[in-house]
Amino acid sequence: MKILVSTATYNENYNITLFIDKLKKLDGNIHLLIIDDNSSDGTVEAIEGRLNDIDNIKLIKRPGKLGLGSAHLIMYLYAIKYNFDLLITLDADLSHDINDIPRFISASKSADIVIGSRYMKGGSCNYAGYRKYLSLLANFIGPKILRLGISECTTSFRCFNVLKLKEIDLSKLKNNGYSFFMESIYYFSRLNLSIKEMPIIFNDRLHGSSKIPKFEILNAIKTIFTIPFKYYSIKDFNHRSDNCPICKFEYTILIYKRKISNINATYSCTSLDHSAKPSVFKCLGCGIYFLPKEEIPGHLELCYEEVIDTNYIQNINSKEKTFKNAFSKIVKKYISDKSNILEIGSYCGIFLDILNKNNISAIGIEPSKWAVDYARNNNVLNIINSNIENFYNNVSNEKYNIIIAWDVIEHISDPLLIFKLGIKVQKGGDYIVISTIDIESSIAKILGYRWPWIMNMHIFYFGSKSLEYCANTIGYKLIEVGNYTHFTGILYAIKKIVSLFCNLNIINNLNLKINIPITLGDVKYYVFKKL
Repeated sequence: MKILVSTATYNENYNITLFIDKLKKLDGNIHLLIIDDNSSDGTVEAIEGRLNDIDNIKLIKRPGKLGLGSAHLIMYLYAIKYNFDLLITLDADLSHDINDIPRFISASKSADIVIGSRYMKGGSCNYAGYRKYLSLLANFIGPKILRLGISECTTSFRCFNVLKLKEIDLSKLKNNGYSFFMESIYYFSRLNLSIKEMPIIFNDRLHGSSKIPKFEILNAIKTIFTIPFKYYSIKDFNHRSDNCPICKFEYTILIYKRKISNINATYSCTSLDHSAKPSVFKCLGCGIYFLPKEEIPGHLELCYEEVIDTNYIQNINSKEKTFKNAFSKIVKKYISDKSNILEIGSYCGIFLDILNKNNISAIGIEPSKWAVDYARNNNVLNIINSNIENFYNNVSNEKYNIIIAWDVIEHISDPLLIFKLGIKVQKGGDYIVISTIDIESSIAKILGYRWPWIMNMHIFYFGSKSLEYCANTIGYKLIEVGNYTHFTGILYAIKKIVSLFCNLNIINNLNLKINIPITLGDVKYYVFKKL
């Protein structure tokens, strides 16, 4: 029998070597997978010091704290990919007794999942303080409300029949923190997997501190009341996914499946077309969300060159207010008398015009021929008709103290190219300013697939951590982040909302010209400094 034991680490230097040594003493064909979230205390170095001494050990290093949930999804996918018979997950802090593993293996002969239980007869837990009472509360009301028929629903000490994991749509598991364990066991029970409990003695860690924030345990209690309303199924899925196009990590998971077969997109930035939704994958290594290769047009550059967006012109006043606000609240503080600015994706030249009127040296690049013509016809002459790839390949010796990209990075096939361009044309201490949509914002999570920014023309979706990861890999440091304010005509805002649910004809005859600020937390700006 081929067995995978897996654990997630973050600053477990005092425990991980002992963990490995204890596991090594067990008999059987046992492999170890460790997933580390960028520990800073020497945990990775301690693990790497054992890689050459011990067979069957694998370390996966992630760039930051991306959550227990995504770490355990990697464990499931790894076990499936390499055809293990059993997967055993547990904590790395030695609170779970490694010597219990043989009992789990034996019990797995009569169950699809074996859970280590602190709260059944024969089990115990030596938690103290608030964690003890919150854990008791979660495991008292959780199994009852969720009708699980077990005593423990929050532990990570579990043993899985991997053949059963292969039959499950793992993308349904959305929670990423401590509540992942409650959600997953509820999901597995709904799919009629047989679950067996084993009593365990849980010893609180001797070294280090708990990595579970207080609010996460409260979130787990909230999860008890929300997950019964979720719909889970086994049908219509597979475990195929693209490798991450940014970090090349092989474990990615489908978050949203394409709504309809049409993958054509309207590439105007004010598009109200939400009839076609793309598939969206999430990288479990760096946290970036992305479209699969087959849903990205091979002629992407041509799509943007041919954009004609008359609706943008109809809302030109709101765009001017948006960029004036961005200039005064974000960019102005980084401008000096000698600043030379490059704007990527200048569109109709509105922000360039603001810079010109403030006597700031700047040029812009824009792929849309229509948008460039509009800008030049309105006396914005410092704009070049080019996409970022061509500009990058043909850039001169000109230096730019500030590079700006408003709502651009999600559209281009290589988001790292903005930072690579910075390496070419900037000196240490120079800045890149970016705004983009945040798929991990509260409103994006609440709306799910109805979030209006899930569109075919958006190739990448970021959270703060994943965009910071992109910048760090090239040589930039994040120094500021905040909510980005869009001004919009109230009629356009109404149309945007209505277009998510029904036909626009019912409001097309309205004539409202009021501009309103929109700050929902799902569009953010970021300022990066070149190291």
